[in-house]
Amino acid sequence: MSSVVGGLFFTVLMISGFSVLGLALDAQEDIVTTQRIISDIEIKKQQEQFAIFASIDENNILSMNVKNQGQNPVEISSMWIANKTLSNQPVTRFDITYDDAFVPSGFTNNVVSTQTLGMVPDTYDVKIISSLGTIKIKELVVGVGSSVGELRAELITDPPDVVLGKNVTVVMVVTNTGDAEIKNVHPEMQSVLGSGFLISPSPSPSHTPASVNLEHGESVMFSWDYQVDGVSGDDVVFSAIAIGDFEDTEDVSSNVVSDSILLREAGEGGGEVVISNELFGKPQIFMIMPNAIGDEDSDVTDRPIWGVNVANPTDQPMFVNKVVIMAFVPRANSQDDVFAKNCEDIPGANPERPVTIPPTPDNWSCPESNQLMW
Repeated sequence: MSSVVGGLFFTVLMISGFSVLGLALDAQEDIVTTQRIISDIEIKKQQEQFAIFASIDENNILSMNVKNQGQNPVEISSMWIANKTLSNQPVTRFDITYDDAFVPSGFTNNVVSTQTLGMVPDTYDVKIISSLGTIKIKELVVGVGSSVGELRAELITDPPDVVLGKNVTVVMVVTNTGDAEIKNVHPEMQSVLGSGFLISPSPSPSHTPASVNLEHGESVMFSWDYQVDGVSGDDVVFSAIAIGDFEDTEDVSSNVVSDSILLREAGEGGGEVVISNELFGKPQIFMIMPNAIGDEDSDVTDRPIWGVNVANPTDQPMFVNKVVIMAFVPRANSQDDVFAKNCEDIPGANPERPVTIPPTPDNWSCPESNQLMW
């Protein structure tokens, strides 16, 4: 009898042990499955790449474009709009409809195309949230009758005071501050006002360049040349705007920028002001690298030609005081001499001494190893 009871007790223990083991295995499987799902979501979230662009039309109707830059489709779940100017205004959440929510790889969709959202002129933060939790935020400035998008512009006139009958150069610097490329960026001179007036060209000159495509962070400089006239003391005010294409034709516009000039008689003001901004004071430097043959007129037939061409961007003389050429040897701990030693020897005494090609004065020195200075 006791043996039978012991056998039953042992059987109960075995069944209980297997039940606990089964529950443990099921729990372990659930944990592994959950970890796998979380890992897949994290990987997809890391691979999810998209840019957003907010714009309005002439009726201040919002367009929220999402450009999928990743390899997987993007699903947009919601959009939040916050008024940055009025703190007492609520933050409003908008659900994205099923027809607008999905953006295939490489495509750009307006995720509010089936909704009509009118924007009151003000400054807003627009937040886009994907189904995976990726958040993108863009600032939207809504003005009366125009939109300010991802283009930022600045207008500069040079010189700021112009002799009557002379030319003035108007420059607009435009920068793409968004995350996606904006095509066909070009400026439009909106108005030329003031007590002075333009005498050529008429009605207005063409700008250069005609148009460009700007990637994220890129800038371009457009310029016009006007001839102005009037009475000494008159002013001329230029106002312009930049326009580009993000999805549709001319759906991106910059802020309106303005600058003015003062007209004067020749000789007034102690001389003509030429440079008004450091933008125009920077010379362009072009490096001349050694060719394979060298200077064919030299006594040393394998002597390579090094040089620097400096372009003066102004109409006034610019003096170049020093030119330094440094050579860096790519091999680690290398003691190679790219430039010959003892370059400061008397001309003619050392055939390896650097010789300047006329008409540049022959005044080279070697202040440090692998460095030439003129």
